[in-house]
Amino acid sequence: MLKENNATLKDENEFLKEQIKDLQHKLSQEQNLVGQQHKLLDQEQQLHLADKKQITQLKKSETDNQNTKTQTDNHQQDEQSKKGFFERLFGK
Repeated sequence: MLKENNATLKDENEFLKEQIKDLQHKLSQEQNLVGQQHKLLDQEQQLHLADKKQITQLKKSETDNQNTKTQTDNHQQDEQSKKGFFERLFGK
């Protein structure tokens, strides 16, 4: 009877050791997955920041272009108003 109990306990011990190895392997895989997800999240945040900077630069560029166009239009209007009636009429 003692030998049977001893054999049963050894079998259970081996089974539990196998479960521990499997669980350790699964834990290792999960840790790798979490590490990859952190890396992807970091890359996503960096891309979002870069996109945000580009959008800001484009908006600033558009605003600068509009301001330049407005200044050019105002300058042309000033030149037109300085010309006399005949110069405007005949384009000389």
